[in-house]
Amino acid sequence: MKVSVTVLSLATLAVADSSGLFIPSPPGFPGSGLRIAPQKDERCPPKCNGNVSDSKRYNNPDEFSGCNGTISFNYENLFDFNSQAVIACTEDGDATAERFFASRTAANRCMSAINLPKDLNLGWTGGNRPEWKDSAVAVCNEMRNYISDAGRCNEMSSFKSQGSTFGAIWAGSMIQNNGAANGLIKYLTDKISQDGMPNSKYLQWCGDNDPAKTAGVIVDASGNREGVRQAIQQWSMGKCWNVKNGEATLPKKDLWFFDYADRKNGNSGSDPNLGTCIYKTIASGDDMAAKCGITGDALKLFNPGVDFSKLQVGQILCCSAGDMPDLRPKPNPDGSCKVHTVAPGETCDSIRAKYYPLSVDELMNFNKETYGWMGCTGGHPWANTNFCASSGTPPRPIANPLAECGPLAPGDKYKSECPLKACCSKDGFCGVGGEHCQKKESPTGAPGTHGCESNCDLGFVQGPPPASFIKVGYYESWSVGWKCMNGGFNAVDWSKYTHVHFSFADIGTNLQVTMDGTAASEFEKFKSVKGIKKIVSLGGWGISTDVTTYQHLRNAMLPSNVDAVVDNLINWMNTNGLDGLDIDWEYPGAPDIPGIPAGLPADGPNYLSFLRKLKAKMPAGKSLSIAAPASYWYLKNFPIAEMAPLLDYIVYMTYDLHGQWDYGNQWTGNFLKSHVDWAETYWALALITKAGVPSNKLLFGLGAYGRSFQQVDPNCSDSSCRFTGPASGATPGTCTGTGGYLSLAEINKIIASGNFRRHYPDDVSGNDVLLYGSDQWVAWTPEPTMRAREDWAKSVNLGGSVLWAADLMGESSLEDEYDSDEEDEDIANDACLDYYDIPDISFFDADDPDSLSYLKCHDYFIPDLSDQCVLV
Repeated sequence: MKVSVTVLSLATLAVADSSGLFIPSPPGFPGSGLRIAPQKDERCPPKCNGNVSDSKRYNNPDEFSGCNGTISFNYENLFDFNSQAVIACTEDGDATAERFFASRTAANRCMSAINLPKDLNLGWTGGNRPEWKDSAVAVCNEMRNYISDAGRCNEMSSFKSQGSTFGAIWAGSMIQNNGAANGLIKYLTDKISQDGMPNSKYLQWCGDNDPAKTAGVIVDASGNREGVRQAIQQWSMGKCWNVKNGEATLPKKDLWFFDYADRKNGNSGSDPNLGTCIYKTIASGDDMAAKCGITGDALKLFNPGVDFSKLQVGQILCCSAGDMPDLRPKPNPDGSCKVHTVAPGETCDSIRAKYYPLSVDELMNFNKETYGWMGCTGGHPWANTNFCASSGTPPRPIANPLAECGPLAPGDKYKSECPLKACCSKDGFCGVGGEHCQKKESPTGAPGTHGCESNCDLGFVQGPPPASFIKVGYYESWSVGWKCMNGGFNAVDWSKYTHVHFSFADIGTNLQVTMDGTAASEFEKFKSVKGIKKIVSLGGWGISTDVTTYQHLRNAMLPSNVDAVVDNLINWMNTNGLDGLDIDWEYPGAPDIPGIPAGLPADGPNYLSFLRKLKAKMPAGKSLSIAAPASYWYLKNFPIAEMAPLLDYIVYMTYDLHGQWDYGNQWTGNFLKSHVDWAETYWALALITKAGVPSNKLLFGLGAYGRSFQQVDPNCSDSSCRFTGPASGATPGTCTGTGGYLSLAEINKIIASGNFRRHYPDDVSGNDVLLYGSDQWVAWTPEPTMRAREDWAKSVNLGGSVLWAADLMGESSLEDEYDSDEEDEDIANDACLDYYDIPDISFFDADDPDSLSYLKCHDYFIPDLSDQCVLV
């Protein structure tokens, strides 16, 4: 009888001669040897030439069902019933199939075994069909012949078919194959020969639910190939196959076992021909053995090398024999990488477990260019960040809706730079010091891990010297209304200044220049002064922020009004014999001035357009200047680099860095700080010069007043001291009458009276501090320090100095201001006033912006780098 025998999954051993392929019947096997004529059929897979690359992949074995030859093939994944994909080749009679599958078969380890007779379970489905007996017996013989071969003693499964009859054998890792061939398969073959063949018949021992000890053989003559495959799945998990119409017991039948240490394939305990195991993912609280439906011992058997004391959520475990799956993602078709978004609590280990067998080295290699990739140091990547779980182009990082710059900025701000060329931090925020500008050593080298992201240069940019160093003094026209120090414009010695700024005029709703009554009266005195440049300042804090006048400057800058405003200003300036105009809008685009609507994004561009038109019509010899805040938050709305070429100078307000308004501010808080802090002044100068303003256009701001506060704890004497709020608890000045604001003359009067608790130079701010009354605190810049800072400004090519305000100095002089014995420690050592130079930025501790280092010259702080000054 000539038949066609197809081998599923495993190779058929045969001997070829010139008459065809002969398969002998082993001694004691029913039936006779089978001779198959050589086949050459175009419907067959390629010949088996001993190389896997010579095989062909098919989506389904049905694709070569018309082939009359002997076919060897493996399922790509025996346990994935959604896939019928196989790799196949056709035998040519020279045993090439054995070589074809050799690369997937473990080394020969046929060990001696012990016979432990077992009660075997026989089951069947359907009624007896005599015509199916011969093919069923032939398939059993093929399985027996195949699995008893010494070269396959490490394999655990084999599939065979003849026409529509399919058979399969499972012999767990502790079951000897030769014993299974001569015992289990022979017993089933005998029962089929004696009793006939129904739809299906099987014989099994379920191994006490231990897949290593489970054995089973099944034959199906009804063409149910998937049923046979499912039986193998059940046995591989240590479970019984229970699809049956009837059953019987074969008592005390031989079954040969290996010792556990000598089981098939050593520690793997699996058959490489099975493909990927059935696996499940660990969730919180899972009993994985129960989840898999197997015993704990079986779970450990299927997962050799896994440390069960360190299982993690997201990790996968095999629930059957077979290989662990390769869950590493592939790159996307467009070349981008597969993106993983880190969930809170995820670690590198849990992520790698999810994408088994992804390694740390692979993660590091995939993410060399991934923004913010900090690696697996510490085990925890940043939550809510994206990284590559495969090769490919890295993703855009998850945008932070609050970010202002760089790759983390949302929408149109993506990869944008900061206003004023400020530093963009790795987190996407703009600033001018500390974490914003500092470059750090990265643990991975990936972008976004070095600290500063862009514009990381830090420090004051010194330009060429000005044509001349000017000295501007502001005059407060309302000072005539004070209780004292109210002598008016003519009471000030203006010979100390090159320019006087009269403050303030307004631009009314009719777009004309206006002044209140007091200012108008003082204005007449101002116009008559000789030997000094007379400039009028328009705006100021009060006009810019008062609920009744804040709209004046905003309206004046509107495109519809600007031409009229410019003409009115030029005419008014010429009519009054002025030498120039100073614009003091506080502040365009400001979002947070209390009590008034937020500024508009158009404010800054409108301001620039106004200055361009005003400059174009400014007569020769007349000056144009503006006042600018020494604060990144407010200055960023100024297109200051474009404004600078239009201006003769910029009044840089480095004299109001802190005040009562700090109360409740999340960044500064209500800490007692000097409003003229030297280091913050330096950073402010670095900010504006880095933004593109030449140093010779800047006037260095000096304050002839102190910002005073009520102390929360009068005994506190360190950087943690706080002031009360939100309303000022500071005692108003005798003359100025404003809480939180003391003129230099008023401070000197308190010192002269001796009615104070302590007067000392402040190590932090480089200024003086006075504790007076029961709980009052004031910081200010004494005249010697003003002189020192002014000299420093000259040395670094600033355009000049500006004092707010000349009328706050009073009638005191430097010579009689300090005359008590205690002043020795407060007066600057003369040697330290001889030479000043720009501080080297390395003197500042960028790692700790809250505790910056400063320069100390003996007991007095000034910006001096001479040998007599030391760093503290």
